Amino acid sequence: MALVLTVANIGVVEALYVPYALKRNGTAVSRYTWKPLRHLRFLDPSVQAAFWQPLYDPHHPPSGITRYLQHESQQITVAEQIYAVVKQYSAPDDTIFGEADIVPLISSETGRRMAANLIDTSGYRISYGLSRVEDWIAAIDADHLHLLVVRPGLLPMRYPQFREYASRNFHTVARIRDPEEGIFEIMQRVAR
Repeated sequence: MALVLTVANIGVVEALYVPYALKRNGTAVSRYTWKPLRHLRFLDPSVQAAFWQPLYDPHHPPSGITRYLQHESQQITVAEQIYAVVKQYSAPDDTIFGEADIVPLISSETGRRMAANLIDTSGYRISYGLSRVEDWIAAIDADHLHLLVVRPGLLPMRYPQFREYASRNFHTVARIRDPEEGIFEIMQRVAR
């Protein structure tokens, strides 16, 4: 039975996830740095030996545990700087929007509300037809979006219609470089 489940799991990953991941993330191989376990450091050598791979090849994705460890190894080291800029260029009742991986945290840490309460704006929603970028734009615009926190080439800036909306209605007030995550742009709405 275990063999059947393993083969089925590999089949699902290869048939469904790999083509989607290649379309969404491209074909570049990513490198990750091991981050030691916080509370159970004595387990580090065993976990690292059994599950860790420093490279993520989208053509041959690793096991779920390895991918989880790679994902969790990512750290945004400039979060405090981003929070400060968001607070500097917005009032407590202003709204923010942007990259789904970080904007909910920024909202929580700065007290700014997510525009149109759009929390789940992952690429999966677009890919599976559950959302449309045009609907996101209409909703956040109707809610008087004030600040964008985005990274070039990533969601939502990957979509041409969103890039056009951002360039027409916002200007960059800060660019903050994270050594691992790249450049974060904070964009403020221009006067209407």
